[in-house]
Parts: sequence; C-alpha cells; structure tokens
Amino acid sequence: DGFIPVGNDCDDANADIYPGAIEVCDGLDNNCDGQIEDGLGDIWYPDSDNDGYGDDLQAVQGCFPGDGYISNGGDCDDMAATTNPSATEVCDNLDNNCNGMTDEGVTTTFYVDADGDGYGNISSVLEGCDLPSGYVSNGDDCDDVDSFVNPSATEVCDGLDNNCDALIDDSGSADAAIFYADSDGDTYGDPDSFQQSCQQPSGYVDNNTDCDDSDATTNPLASEYCDGVDNDCDGDIDESDAVDVSVFYADTDGDGYGDLQIFSAGCQPPSGYVFNALDCDDTSVLINPNASEVCDGLDNNCDGIIDGPTSVDASDWYIDTDGDGYGDSSYTIKECVQPTGWADNFADCDDSNVDVNPAASEYCNGIDDDCDGLVDTSSLDAVSWYLDADCDGYGDSTVVSVACDAPVGYVDNGDDCDDSDSLRNPGAEEICFGTGPVDNDCNGVADDGCEVVFEVSSPSGDEVDTPQQQSACGTFANVSTPYDTHSVSNLTYFMSDLESSTTAVDVDIDVLDYSIACGGNNLASPGNYSSTQPWPNSSSGYNGAARMRGYIHLGCGDALNYTMGLIGNDAVSFSIEGATLLNVNWIDGQWKKFRYVSFPGPGIYAFEAQWISNLNCTIDPFEVVWAEGFVPGYNNYNTMCAGSYCSYGNGQPIPGFSILSSENLLASTTGVATSCVQCDSDADCLTTETCNSAGICE
Repeated sequence: DGFIPVGNDCDDANADIYPGAIEVCDGLDNNCDGQIEDGLGDIWYPDSDNDGYGDDLQAVQGCFPGDGYISNGGDCDDMAATTNPSATEVCDNLDNNCNGMTDEGVTTTFYVDADGDGYGNISSVLEGCDLPSGYVSNGDDCDDVDSFVNPSATEVCDGLDNNCDALIDDSGSADAAIFYADSDGDTYGDPDSFQQSCQQPSGYVDNNTDCDDSDATTNPLASEYCDGVDNDCDGDIDESDAVDVSVFYADTDGDGYGDLQIFSAGCQPPSGYVFNALDCDDTSVLINPNASEVCDGLDNNCDGIIDGPTSVDASDWYIDTDGDGYGDSSYTIKECVQPTGWADNFADCDDSNVDVNPAASEYCNGIDDDCDGLVDTSSLDAVSWYLDADCDGYGDSTVVSVACDAPVGYVDNGDDCDDSDSLRNPGAEEICFGTGPVDNDCNGVADDGCEVVFEVSSPSGDEVDTPQQQSACGTFANVSTPYDTHSVSNLTYFMSDLESSTTAVDVDIDVLDYSIACGGNNLASPGNYSSTQPWPNSSSGYNGAARMRGYIHLGCGDALNYTMGLIGNDAVSFSIEGATLLNVNWIDGQWKKFRYVSFPGPGIYAFEAQWISNLNCTIDPFEVVWAEGFVPGYNNYNTMCAGSYCSYGNGQPIPGFSILSSENLLASTTGVATSCVQCDSDADCLTTETCNSAGICE
C-alpha cells in the first residue's frame, strides 16, 4: 500500500507535481521534465538603450521579466535610443523607424537642370537627402534645353510656351495686341468689348473707334444725318455738315412763313426760323400764303396777284352781252371792281336780246319777255277766255282766264247760259222733253215752239208682248221718233229720263233691262224679244238669263281708252255700237273676259250685254267692270275674278276698276210689274203700288 509500479515523480511530497501535470508559473517543475515553467509566460526583450523597444534577437520567455527586459520588441538598434519603431524616419541613410527601409518617405526628388535656368526636367529625376550638383528641387521646366523657357520667363508672341503654362502665345503675352469687337461688321471696333491676343480673332478689329457697334451705318467714316444720332462718331449729333441738313428761313413776323433773304442751314430750325420761304412780306403777320386775299390793294396771300378773283370780298359779276344791265348766269367772274360788259346780277333770261330782261313788258310773242319763267303770262296784249265746262263751244262768263292762247277747256266767248249742260247754249235747238220747261237755246224762253207729247210705255223701244210679264219691266220712255244713237239730243234725253235728271251723264254705265227666266217659264224674256223669238229658248235647257243695255257718255275731257269686261258664269256676250267685242259660250267655263276699248272721240255710245246661266235659278255675279286707261297685263287674255273682287293672277287687286254689281242695276220684279218705276220707298209709287225689295214699284 502506498506504492506504484512507476517511479518518476520528482516531488512525491506535492501531489500537484508529477510527470504529466500541467506546468504553471509557480517556480516549480510541475511536470517533472527537469525544467521549471518551460514554455510558459510572455516573451521578454532586452532594452539596452531604454527607448521602450527591446531587441528581438535577445528575446526570452518566462513568467516574469528579468532585469532590463520589457514586454515589446521591434528595436532594430538597441544601442541607439533614436532608432525604434516610434522614431521618425530622417534622411540619414539609417532605418530610423525600424521598418526595414532606409530613408523612406523623407528623401527629396531632384530634377536635372540641363539649361541651368533653375527649373528641372520632370522626366529626369534623382531621389536623395542632399541636392546633387546639376539638379534642382523642381521639375517645372517645359524645355530644359532653353534657359529662356521656364515658369519665370515672360510669355511673348513667338510660337513658344515661354512661361510653361501650357499656353502658346496666349492673351497674357507681353507683346500681345488688343483687338476690339466689330459686331456690325463696319471694320470699326467697340471700345467696351475687347480682348488681347497675338493673332486677330474673328469678328474683332484693331481699333476702338466705333460709337455704335450695333449699327453698321454708324462709324467714323459714315455721313452725318439729321436723325438724332452721332452717325460719324465725332461726338456731335446732327451738326450742320449733315448731308440732309435743311435750310431754315427767318420768320420775323411770326406768321409761320419765312423770308427768302434770311436763312440758316441745320438739322433743326433756330429760334424764329421756319422751313419755308413763302412769305412775301415778313414784316406783317397778315400777309402770307395762308392769308385770305381781300380787296385792299395788297397781295395778301403772296400769290403774286393783287385784289384778284380769289379775294374773299370780291363781287360776282355776270356777263351782259346785250348791255341791258342784266347778266347771264352761264358766265360769271369774281373781281374786286366791276369789269366793263359785266353786270352785278344774273337776272337776264336771254342775254342776246336787249328787249328781254326783268324790266321788260310781257307780250304774246312766245317769249318770256320779263324773265319771270312764264311765257305769254300777264301779257299786255293778252285776251280773255271763258270756261267751257260742258264742251259745247260756249263759255261761262263768270269764269274768265286772261291769256295769250286759250287754256284747255276755255273758249273766246262767255255766251253760255248753263255751262253744266252741253245741250243748253246759243247754238242749241230747243228740245221738248215733256219733263219740264228748259231754255236750251239760251234765248231766255224755255221750250219755245215745243208741241210733242211723250208717252211712257214699254221698257224699251223694241217690241214686248205683255208689259206685265215677270221680269220684263223697264223705265224707258218711248220717243216719238226712232232715236239715233249718235244724236246728242236724243241720247241725252234718253239718259236724262233714265236717271231722272235734266243733265247729261258723265262717264257712266247704267241699266235698261235686267231679266231672269227660271224654271219652266223659259218663255219669259227681257226687253226687245218677242214671244215667237224668246231669249233664251226652251230647247236650250238654260235656266237663267239676263240682259243689260246702257250708254257710255264720254265728255270732252275724258280719256278715250278703257279696259272693259263682263264678270259672270257660263256664257257672256258684250257689244258696243252693235260691234261684238266678246262672245264666250258657257261650255268654255270662262268667268270673265276683258277687252281694251278705244273710243274714236267724245260722245255717247250704246252698249249691250247678254248673259246665260246653266245653273237652276242660281244667279252668279253678273257685273260690268271698266277702268279708265289700259291696265297692264290684260291685253286680250282671260283672267280669274270672283264676285266683285278682281285681281291679277298673283292675287294682287287690279287698280282703278269700277265694278257695277246687281245693286247698281235696275232690278227685276218678283211679281207683276205694273209701272216699272224705280223707287226708294212707297211714297215714290202710286197709291195702288208698293216699292218692292228690288226698288221697283209694283
């Protein structure tokens, strides 16, 4: 017990010491290898020069440093305290900082200075601590073979970079010239815009004499103009040598017009000068070209004429060729003084006749003797003329016109006793009407020598079977002898009886017969048809018929041309003086027909119209229309007209027509006609008759 087969323990008294134990820094041989603390502890370096860095070559390991040893090494020269890793490398051919390099980073680069100008060649260098002979410390020379080329040299215009600034002949060259901008291309430069250069830049010139480099017309060689600009750059504006200088003239009287004899040249007028030299008297403000010429013996308006026709107070003079003191307005002049052969008026209407002027007397000679615009009026030898209103050749003594020639409607006598009735005058025959005494021949006795008695019977001068036939009445008296339609006496009586008037009818259309046959009584016929020759006859089948007869009286002053026609339906015929102007059958469907009628002269003309309807007792409008003169558009062709309203084809009313409707006609009776007298009331009829709705006593 207490023994083992191994016997290599070097300290059997200490259980921590035995072969295989871990060596620790305790001053003992813990693992019994014969060494104390072998391989344990730090590395320790001897520091002989005490610079804080030990000699790596003398390093030892141990748990505790020995005397003179330190924990860090790195000293490459432990005999020199200035040599260690913390030391500053200096240029001494030693490794001062122990980095294995000598004089690194502290040597100087030296450059060869071959031309000896103090500037070296950057491409030929040498590193060292001391400046070698032939070297310099800079490499700034750009040409080491030319001692005049270096950074300190002056740049000159020689094609070289003299001062080594990499610029050849730049603007800083000592002998570089100054050039000035020539923006307007007139070869003169702007003194405010320039640059220095060995060579002249584009757009620059070698002078600075331009005063406006934006205008090529402004430069020292330009001409001066009156434009408010210093064109020639001489420092003066609009001086008197300007090429367009004006001449100004003294205006002494201040009237705006100058004196030709006193003038001054310049761009602007001097005070008291004007542009023109038109004054003919510069001492009077009232005399100048703008003044009005007056009759005062002066040339007021400077036109070279004194008191000429332009004088504002000049008088108008009119040529007086015949010397009667009255001038002709066709030739006039203006003068301050009346010229010979001219008058101060233009009242003469014939300046070739001395007897014709406003002071002359008027005579019946076809000449306006007194120049009043009227010929043969108030003439000294004028005669009296009398109005002949009824155109019978005898005038009214109470209506007189004094004239050289008879006015229209006047005659040379005043012998008419009734100028409203053409049948009453000294040349007329006494007419016995049986309707009252009338003095036709103006002898002061009425109806002298008259013994004829008139009998009122049938409605016309033609045969009528039975006066009491329905619708067969009329109001005409039979004349004792057949009447002549062109006899004034007979027709005047004829119309007077019809109108219940003692005067002739003036332009009138009236009615003699107006008859209608209806139903089976087709034999009932109007006016001048007999029972054996009815109108219409029963075989025609017509159911209605009418007839109208009357007279047109044209006076001496009436128009002779008329547009006339009938309006109705079915069948119409119209004739004047027996000549048929219109004949339209009802099957033609014509409503109306117009014709132009020209009468040969004044007189009384008979007309007759007939109308037939095929309507069963329905009477269409049956009217006679006429208009004085010719209505355009109605020359022998048909047009439409409804009732009493006539119009052109476009619907516009026809102007000037007088339409006679059934109200104007002598209407038919509806019962038995007893006397066929027109009436307005029963008082107009016999006591045994009444006035019917048609205005006929029955």
